[in-house]
Amino acid sequence: MKIQFLYPLCLRCGSLAVRCSLFCRNCENDFLLPRLRKQKRTLDVDGDTYPVDFLLHWIPNESDCLSELVYLLKSPLSYSVWKFYVEKFCQLDHQLKNQKNTATVIIPIPGSHLKKTAYHTMYFAQSWQKCSPGVTLSCLTSQPKPSEQKDLSLGERSQVQVSFIEDFTNEIYKYEHIILIDDIVTSGHTIQASLMALKPYLRPGCVVEIKALLSRGKI
Repeated sequence: MKIQFLYPLCLRCGSLAVRCSLFCRNCENDFLLPRLRKQKRTLDVDGDTYPVDFLLHWIPNESDCLSELVYLLKSPLSYSVWKFYVEKFCQLDHQLKNQKNTATVIIPIPGSHLKKTAYHTMYFAQSWQKCSPGVTLSCLTSQPKPSEQKDLSLGERSQVQVSFIEDFTNEIYKYEHIILIDDIVTSGHTIQASLMALKPYLRPGCVVEIKALLSRGKI
């Protein structure tokens, strides 16, 4: 399995019996699973309030193993790990049961790294689509910063530019329900920019949800 090449040891205790969560069975049960629950914040964009659902609250430097998990989730070998966490997320997301007859599209937030594939949101979207109704549409693009996002100030992050790819104008208008996904919500500026880019192209009454695997700090 790819997981063995991504990281061969449990992130918490170093056991060789690592699972797709990147933890061994004991650490998964005792440390990880009690921390996984559907949590919610809100994000104000242009006078509207949007719910932001996330699975895990991450505080950098509080736990080295969670910080390492965040780093490894960006790897091109991390699909099996994303699949595990998204399946857990979908099990907790009771709203999915009411979406079977709704035209739904899953839109990944574009990457913020220059000349670098955003495997994290791509794998998030692929895994979410397997667990819930909807299709994936990569209709957003950004002008990435040369620096890593974690090295940017909040002011620099707020200047991120996201655009809608107009080739998808007719396609996006078909959908009644938008699921916008990102791996980590920190300042919320990238999501705000993505929503502002999307809004002019959505059909009236379209419902927008935001899903993130992790939340860091305040939105």
